[in-house]
Amino acid sequence: MDKFTGRALVTSGNRKVLFEDPAWDDRFDVLMELTTRTKLIYQLTGTNVHEPRLKEEMNRRLAARGVTVSRPRGTIKAASSERFLETAAERYEAAYLMALHFGARGAGEHAEVETNYARAVDKRIEVYSKYRSDVAPCGGEHRITFETYCLLINGIKAGDIEVRHCGTCKTKHPVSRLHIGPAACPACVTQDLRVSEAESEIGARIAAFRASRVNMRRVG
Repeated sequence: MDKFTGRALVTSGNRKVLFEDPAWDDRFDVLMELTTRTKLIYQLTGTNVHEPRLKEEMNRRLAARGVTVSRPRGTIKAASSERFLETAAERYEAAYLMALHFGARGAGEHAEVETNYARAVDKRIEVYSKYRSDVAPCGGEHRITFETYCLLINGIKAGDIEVRHCGTCKTKHPVSRLHIGPAACPACVTQDLRVSEAESEIGARIAAFRASRVNMRRVG
């Protein structure tokens, strides 16, 4: 028995409405804005709509909005690939997406596992929309696509991507399991955090405070 619930089920005999639940039609409209990869939408929705019908409906709806469908060629970079999230900037933004998705508990064994398709899709839409509103695009596009975000989350859950913890700035960041040895923290690399300088200054202030207390006791 399938452990997942809340699938996007197709209507029978109604060509104007794709899904039985109108909420799934709304989700489908949003997903079309985020990705034109029919296979990804098919997987996320758990639908019993055949992929060709899904693609046909997507083309129809986008054409009605005056949008020409341009689908990317080839396959998406696998999360297990060494070239997945190649740059420090990509890994830094991926770390932010990861924090938004998993929350304070992180992606460990105690992270909440969603088994309802509807809630899982809603969460991905909410998280990715938050990322796009918070992070400025680079060259007109965001570094992390919706497809890459989904691969990131699935890769972490499958163990293809490790979550490492920076000992300096405490940022949790994704690293491919194929990576051998230490991995540079993307936050430390891309942001001028000056953590060591801050620690030195704090240490100096604490030492000065303790010295002043000692002097006060001597005078008293």
